[in-house]
Amino acid sequence: MERDKLARLRAAIAVGIEQSERGQVVPWTPDFMDRLMRQAAENVHLGKPFKDKIIP
Repeated sequence: MERDKLARLRAAIAVGIEQSERGQVVPWTPDFMDRLMRQAAENVHLGKPFKDKIIP
């Protein structure tokens, strides 16, 4: 089970590195974090399910 988690983490990191190298990044700012939090709260309020990728 731990090996599976480690493999998923390594794969996610590799994807992030590839996206960064292609310039597919979003600056991490307080405003960006606020927007993410508002969107998450709205999704919870609407009863939208979480994506499997964000559940640890």
